Amino acid sequence: MATILELSDGIAIENDSLRLTFPLVDGLVSKYSVYGRKGDEFELAATADPVCVVVYRARDGTTGTEKVSAASYEIDRRGADCILRLESEFHDADEVRWSLSIEFYMPDRGPRVTITGRLAASGLCDLLAFRCPFLRVSADAAGPQRTAAIFPGLDWVVGRERSSSSDVAPPPFDRRHVPHPYKITVPVMALARGALVTGLTWDPLQMWDGERRESSAPRYPAAVFASPDFTQKADSHLMGLFLPSVPKFVDEGSLCAERPYQMTPGREIKLECNLFTLDSSNVLEAIGEYINLCGLIPPPPKPRSYKESIELDIETYLDRAWSPARSSWAHSSTAEQKWTFYSELVALALWRGSLFAKAKELKQRMRDCVEEAVAAHGAASGLSLAYFRGGFSTELGLWKGRLDKLIRRQQRDGGWPAEDAAVGRKRERSLPGVTAEHAAMLLKSALLTGDRGHRDAGIKAVRFLDRVSRPSGLRVWDVHQNAPDLLAAAQLLAAYLDAYLISGNPARLERAVYWAWAGLPFVWLWQAHNREVMRYASVPFFAVTLMDKKPWFGVAAQWNGLVYARELFRIARYDRSMRWHRIGRAITQCGMQLQKTDNGARSELAGFYPDAYNVVEGREYYPLRLNPQFITRNVLHLLGEELEPRCEVVARHERRARVATVAHMLAIRSSPRQLVVRLGYHAGETCYLTLAECDKPSQVRWGGAKLDEIDDLADAARAWRHDAGRSLTIVRLSFDQLEEILEFRF
Repeated sequence: MATILELSDGIAIENDSLRLTFPLVDGLVSKYSVYGRKGDEFELAATADPVCVVVYRARDGTTGTEKVSAASYEIDRRGADCILRLESEFHDADEVRWSLSIEFYMPDRGPRVTITGRLAASGLCDLLAFRCPFLRVSADAAGPQRTAAIFPGLDWVVGRERSSSSDVAPPPFDRRHVPHPYKITVPVMALARGALVTGLTWDPLQMWDGERRESSAPRYPAAVFASPDFTQKADSHLMGLFLPSVPKFVDEGSLCAERPYQMTPGREIKLECNLFTLDSSNVLEAIGEYINLCGLIPPPPKPRSYKESIELDIETYLDRAWSPARSSWAHSSTAEQKWTFYSELVALALWRGSLFAKAKELKQRMRDCVEEAVAAHGAASGLSLAYFRGGFSTELGLWKGRLDKLIRRQQRDGGWPAEDAAVGRKRERSLPGVTAEHAAMLLKSALLTGDRGHRDAGIKAVRFLDRVSRPSGLRVWDVHQNAPDLLAAAQLLAAYLDAYLISGNPARLERAVYWAWAGLPFVWLWQAHNREVMRYASVPFFAVTLMDKKPWFGVAAQWNGLVYARELFRIARYDRSMRWHRIGRAITQCGMQLQKTDNGARSELAGFYPDAYNVVEGREYYPLRLNPQFITRNVLHLLGEELEPRCEVVARHERRARVATVAHMLAIRSSPRQLVVRLGYHAGETCYLTLAECDKPSQVRWGGAKLDEIDDLADAARAWRHDAGRSLTIVRLSFDQLEEILEFRF
């Protein structure tokens, strides 16, 4: 039960997780302190001094500032909850009476308190700022230091870094401590200090002036975040909310309105938020607190069915993106030849799509397109496509050569710098994002092929990444190495998930889940009332690009989110801490929203979507548009199909054998002398299956019939071979019916 305490020097309210104390000095409450639960004790988390501030413009043009102290308070109960209400009033220089009420609603249980501030005036007057609350977290060197702070969409700082740093965003874009509300991806701000996370969350759509007409109601409280507080050069970190709003009244980066809001008699303004403290050192738990309070916003509507989306994409690959002159696909709408190249994802999409093509002519056209592109690419198709059309001997050799070269560049600490240093030059510092990208490739190879060298190098890289807490250091050619990066989060998630599947170490899965959460600050989890494309759009990084000096705050590059969504689909099978699959689906549908269809007409850009979309302005950010390969991959997953092979882990003799295929694995049964897989696929079609990190079978049977072991799988419709160096068994399967049984005997 929430408790009200009468103290010798004031009053306090508390529940099982949170305590607020209000000292009385000469009968006035001028400040309060926030304490979070740590074990059996409450630990100071933040202070608000003063309780609130009102800034106004007098009739003579001067500015007045009133630091409010409450002259009276009321205590109320609502069941097991309690409410403390502070009230005050003052007269300004023009003898206008201002009345204030600040309510603290403490629930029975939980780490949060709802704060509601109300302000009214007896006459017409100009309001410049109503600040309630402005929380300060101590930065005193004698106490625990801030380890991380986050303001989703704008800042994520660790260690001694400063928010609004000019390193990741040079002037004038470093002034982002009071941003346009649409630049905030998740309406929460938080700071981790010691073993407490303290923060604020709010409803950005709250209509704060009492106006109920949807079209004209002021919304979007202004938010301020400065860690440490460079606005006043204070020895503290600042998190707060205030009215009126940016940008209608307040300019970005300002704490007062340039265009005053006019207070009128009989109408109050109201500002509401939730203050929380969490028993944790993980600042990302603030995102979970927001979702716990508000839930996940529904996915954006599908502009077309998934089946129609695939049809649009296939048509795009065959017609608008295909370059007959280069036998490859245009990655983007630019005329530059460097953006037209072979893409394994497009080839996979066409091959998988051909399995569903009703017309034989279309099916053949899709496969001919892939074969032509593969031939022009030097007969290398990519390891994933080999599971559809074969060619493992070539692909395994190419994959190993590429990754062995990567291993030779790995540094002692397990990481990689941005580029391989020239011979004789001093090695550069290893970067987390670059290392995660390389680790993900190595561990994918180890997962599918059982290559021990790739496994060991990947695990070494993961040990380096164990020290990393923020996704950054990937695209250092374009942004500062400390810029938070969504693509780095996706690569980190992929690396740790595959490390878990290979090792079975639950600590690896825990870290994979952490990186899944680390992607959420880049995704809009709310929607402004006048923006159709916003919810589940994704910011690529919190930075300004080095090449063209463009800021990416409030700008979506949805392909980054689509890559992240693909990894969310994977982690959803192993973790239930969040509705990962729903989030991945929502990100994908946002991408579908952005695709060009020209109201059903098939123009040269149909199926493409913007490389960047300015959410703040509601328009495209660049003239560049991308082909839909990342959309296709995710939509096919939502239809129950996968472009890349799916991998299942089977425990055998203290080893973690892996079965991978593009067919549907309907059931797996294992015993000491046998491994049986029931598979579903398209009748009359061929695909491949691999069994990694497992002894050579004595016999392989398909539909009850024994298969021949041969050296070249291209010589038979159904056969198998074993690669002793990799402990990898490869089986070529031809389906006579929709389901078949594959049996390995040992």
